[in-house]
Amino acid sequence: PDGSRSAFSFDKNDRLKKITDAALGTTAYDYDKVGNLIKAVQPGNTVAYTYDKNNRPVSLSRQFGETIRVSEQIAYDALGRITQHNSTSETPEYARSRSYLYDALGQLTAYSDGENTETYLYDAPGNRTAKHLDGSPAAAYQYNAFSQLTAVTQGEDVYSYHYDRRGNLTEERHGEQVLKNYVYDAANRMISGTNLVTGRKSEYTYNGL
Repeated sequence: PDGSRSAFSFDKNDRLKKITDAALGTTAYDYDKVGNLIKAVQPGNTVAYTYDKNNRPVSLSRQFGETIRVSEQIAYDALGRITQHNSTSETPEYARSRSYLYDALGQLTAYSDGENTETYLYDAPGNRTAKHLDGSPAAAYQYNAFSQLTAVTQGEDVYSYHYDRRGNLTEERHGEQVLKNYVYDAANRMISGTNLVTGRKSEYTYNGL
């Protein structure tokens, strides 16, 4: 709307190297030998990354302006799942410690952010059935025979999800109030979605490919 333009440049491996925007300035990207992003620099904001031998990010540092600096460290278990994600900063609101626990099936069973702990339960097919916050029930989940989510209960609030015979989500409700509905074509492609709370409707068309 304001008539500004953005220019993009790439390296010989087709990796994005620079974005130049008349309004936002220039953002530059650097990569290591195997293609991992190791630095992104934009006006007032720099992020740098390091990786382990499996090319997983294990640390990053962020600097916002001249005063806010954040360092993050990420740890993984033998199966490649994140077990710890810590953020340290001289600015207290950016400092966090997050931990993750998993069961023998690889399902997340507990998450803690240093202040609160969430725990999760699952049914035999692996669907999450309950969430507890600091030991108290926070949410319950129900599914149909096809493991599609049909209801979420949070305290006095019940959200329900309805499907057609082909398994397409057609309606979302809060109690008896319909929040959203969806329409599909014969190929099970969504052709419209309506938010009945805001009145906004989105429509979709498809080509022949």
